Amino acid sequence: MWEFLRAGGFGMWVVLATGVATLATAILFARRPDERRMSLVRGLTWATVFATLTAVSSNVAAVMFKVPSHPEWSHSPDVHLIVMTGLGESLTPAIVGSAFLTITWIVASVGMRRLADRLSLVP
Repeated sequence: MWEFLRAGGFGMWVVLATGVATLATAILFARRPDERRMSLVRGLTWATVFATLTAVSSNVAAVMFKVPSHPEWSHSPDVHLIVMTGLGESLTPAIVGSAFLTITWIVASVGMRRLADRLSLVP
């Protein structure tokens, strides 16, 4: 697991931070739903999406810059495998960010249901 997280580079830590904050806010919303918390879940969701896109983009850029700058890699008959490995590592923030967002919105949907139930009881 640590190797997976390390493969994502620095951007992975930003994705983890925003993902944890988004999920924690969704849990609080599910426990005590109100529209202000939901707006925070939405805002943090966008922060997680953009952190994920930034991390993946910077990782892909790193692969595209580093492989050609190492002659032993760029002239290797296995250059395609080197690039594939780098691109695979580049996608780790997308996997983590998407997982956080999936769980977040499953939890938030429970809160939305509870909020709808509460609002339908109000005369």
